[in-house]
Amino acid sequence: MASRQVYVRPTPVTEQLTVSLAALQQPKPAAGAAAATAARLLYHVRLEPADRPQCAVGLESRYVWHVSAVAPGDAANKLQPVQDLGAWLGHPMHVAIARADLAFFQHMHGEAMPQPQPRPAAANASAASPGAAAAGGGSGAHGGGQHGASHGGRRLASHIFGSREDVFGPRLSMVFTAPAPGLYLLVGQIRRGNDLILAPFFLRCK
Repeated sequence: MASRQVYVRPTPVTEQLTVSLAALQQPKPAAGAAAATAARLLYHVRLEPADRPQCAVGLESRYVWHVSAVAPGDAANKLQPVQDLGAWLGHPMHVAIARADLAFFQHMHGEAMPQPQPRPAAANASAASPGAAAAGGGSGAHGGGQHGASHGGRRLASHIFGSREDVFGPRLSMVFTAPAPGLYLLVGQIRRGNDLILAPFFLRCK
């Protein structure tokens, strides 16, 4: 499959409401149409296969989710990578998967991928400290719940929301093995601050 993309508006994490995925989806904003994004932040999520072009039944496949945003009022509607995503209910991403015949449903978790690191200038390369690099990297190596356990009273809040040290993005990944041929709906659930991003994609497996 080729990469697929969707524009969605977020829903607040504080609102425990039933939402329509169709209502959350938005058309791609046209360049120069600042009014389209003036009132709210718009998220762009791209899904692409990491190891094989097509979903093959019985074979494990990894998919990468790229999260970007269009800032309100940006006349150019330029996509900016989102690098401050946070854990939600103890995981970087939740994914609900359902087959079109409703005979299969699965809830699974995605993982954060390392943030792209800028290449240091040659003048500063020799001054880089291994200890500092270790402290600044690996944002996806611990989830909200595990990390929160080391902070006493912050444990529950960190498990649900994650902490500032747990920010990651713009890439997340998940592994899925289709049990039978068919059309599958994948709905990713990703949190950024008080925004809950629901990104739906259809995946045909043969």
